[in-house]
This record gives sequence, structure tokens and C-alpha cells, in this order.
Amino acid sequence: MSVAAQTVFRRWPATLRAAPGRAQIPRYAALLAAGLAVLLTAQLLPGALAEDQDNQIRIGMFLPLNQEGEVRVADRLAAAVMALEDFNAEQSDAGTPYRATLEVIYQNGTALEGAKAAHIRDGIQYYVGPMGSSDARMVREYATDNGLVIVSPSSTAQSLAIPGDNLFRLAPADDLQSVYLSDLVGEAGKTHVVIVNKDDPWGNGLTEGFIQSYTGTVSDAHPLDGDSSSIDFGALAAQLDEQLGQLIRDHGVERVAILYLGHSLDLISLADAITDDPALDSVTAVKWYGADSVATSSALAADPAAAEFVMSVGLTGIIFDVVSNPVNERIDEHLASLDPPLTPNVYAYSSYDAARLLAYSIVASIEQDRPVVEMIPEMANGEFLFMNRDILADSALGDYALNEAGDLVEPSTYHEFEIVVRDGAYVWEQILHKYYSCG
Repeated sequence: MSVAAQTVFRRWPATLRAAPGRAQIPRYAALLAAGLAVLLTAQLLPGALAEDQDNQIRIGMFLPLNQEGEVRVADRLAAAVMALEDFNAEQSDAGTPYRATLEVIYQNGTALEGAKAAHIRDGIQYYVGPMGSSDARMVREYATDNGLVIVSPSSTAQSLAIPGDNLFRLAPADDLQSVYLSDLVGEAGKTHVVIVNKDDPWGNGLTEGFIQSYTGTVSDAHPLDGDSSSIDFGALAAQLDEQLGQLIRDHGVERVAILYLGHSLDLISLADAITDDPALDSVTAVKWYGADSVATSSALAADPAAAEFVMSVGLTGIIFDVVSNPVNERIDEHLASLDPPLTPNVYAYSSYDAARLLAYSIVASIEQDRPVVEMIPEMANGEFLFMNRDILADSALGDYALNEAGDLVEPSTYHEFEIVVRDGAYVWEQILHKYYSCG
């Protein structure tokens, strides 16, 4: 058996809710060092699981890991666990036999390898995730061909807005984000933009959308390889500085900007390379902008050097956001109670709703004898009430809706954030918001 297919299944008989000892999200660095993909099962409400296996709802969740073997998006995991814990409590109160478990696929290989292993070896058919568009693209065709159903809380690449497949996304596609970014940069008087983008479906698609919408001049983009370890950030910093220096001389510093469409960890590495060379003064003289991959990034705020760099270049990042409501406020409180405490962004809320939407759609499909892929849009759009329950009434995103491609269209409010210092800590602070509707 190949290493990619050697999946280790571990059962974790606890929730991530802190009580009275504070629960800690498990880490499997030792197993990962052995090159194994890890599947962890969080069994919710121990002792109250369905006695009949036909009533046991098993939902997988794809989670990427960092180089230390730690979950990169722990807030999304905790929110999804919370969602199924709530689902189980609701089913118990209603006297139904249905109970859900979350079975987490920690990605040490590709998402496709993880999906095949979890599907073939353990029979999992329903998934929250993948988180990124590259992984979603890998899994989408296999899922559709094999009857799997996947609900991603954070994939936004426009190229994946495909009607009729088995991929649903509780995040708006990037056609909206690219328009907002082009308006934001243009209204600031920036006539010349240099783009640094991740060379993947998300980064390339967002770049193309921005170029189509932007009325100014875009210089050749600098693609970042999907494998961050292969990127020479020092050389990239020097290239950017040389290019920006010429643009500044030709057009003036106030009309030039950088648009960063890469991941936050790559931005930390790039910032380190720039600050390590004091001679690179053009790249730090211009205004920077960023997409949802960096806005509200806890990794950037937690790295003092990176946070100082972000503030020094005035980086403004945008991300879709939602109106505060009792559900997402409860998620905030719960995640803050964990050890270590977690600060969620909007994709934790969409992770909560993705797990909840899947669980209720699966139950509705059993009761109605209809495919889950048919129930998801009806449940999400409030067209079908199950157990007299409108799941949108208990949604972290609010009154959301999906379009014909299965992507989020409402809410579609984008907020602008910048890092500031508050009480001696680096924090992301909202500075402005606009509303765009693609419905």
C-alpha cells in the first residue's frame, strides 16, 4: 500500500467545548512525521449516539496542517464540532433517533487522497470542505462521479461556480471580490498596480477578475508557486522593488500600489525578506492591498514582525462578513473559552453552517427519500422546512441563500480591515464596508 493510502483512523471521545477542564485541540505531529494522513473522529455527546447505525450521520471534514503538524484553521474545526453538538442536542430534544459525528481528515497529502481513503476505506459520503479552491477542484470531480457531497466553507474561486456538480460553497465566488478590489484600488487614485498572486485556481481567477474590472494599468503578475518551500522570497522582494521603483519614478508613489493575492503564511515570508534588506525602499513606499486570504488572518496578527510590516505599508485587506447575531456571538464566546483561545473569522461561521446544513439535509433526504444534493439548496434557501425548523433561523451567517451553482449569494457584504495596535496587541480592525449583491 502506498504511503498516501495509509490512513490512520483515531477516535477522540470528547468534544472541543471547554468544561470544566479546558479542552485542547489535539495535535498529531508524531504521526504526521511518519507521512500518514490522519482521520480523527470527534464523537459528539458521548453516550447519546444513535443505537441504530442507519441513523448515525457521519460527516467528514478536510483540514490542512502547517509544517509543525498543527491545524491551520482550528477555529473552523471548533465551529463545525459545535454545530454538530447543537444538532445532536436538537435531535435529542425532539426525540428523533438521528445523531452526528464529525470525522476529520487531517491533510498531510492531497485532499483527493484523503477523500479517496475516507470514502473507500471508511465509507464517508458527506464532507465539510475542502477549505481552499485548489483542494476543492481536486475533490469536486471525484465527489460528483462517486456520489459524495461536499460543502466548502471557504472556497471562492470563480472557476468552480459550476451548476450540477456535488460541490456547494458557503462563501461568495470571487467575481464579487475582484470587483470590490478593483473599485477599492481605483477609488484610492491608484493607476498602476503590481500583483503578487498564488498560482492556483483561486489566485489566478481573482487576478483575472481584477484585471477585467480595473480601469488602470496592471503590470505583469508575480505568481507564487503552490509549494511555498520552493519560493525564493528574497529574489521576489528584489524583483518587486526594482519594478516598483520604475513605476514610482514614472507615475509617482501615490499612484502605485501592490495587490497581494496570496496566502498569509507566504506574506509573512515575503515581509521577512523585504525587512531583511534595508535597500529595498520602493516596495515599502507604496500602498498594499490584500484579499480574504490575509484580511483578519490570525497568523499575521500573531507575528510581530509581519504585523509591523503590514502596518508600515498600510495594507488594507477585504473579506466578506456578516451581521452579528446570537448564533455567531455564541460561536465567538465558545471559541474564546478554548485552550488555547481562538479568534474566529467569517469562515468559522460558514463552517458551523456547512456542518449544520449537511446534517439536516442528510436527515431530510432519509425522511423524504430524495438525494442530499437536492435537499441542500432547498434547505439553504428556506424552501423546505424539516421538523418545522427553518435552519436559517439558527444560522451563523444569517439569512443566507445559494445560487444555481450552489454558491453563497447572500449575505455578500465585504468589509475592509487593517492591523492596528490596541492595548499593546496587534489586532485587525474594520475600517469601512460596502455592499455588493450578486443575486
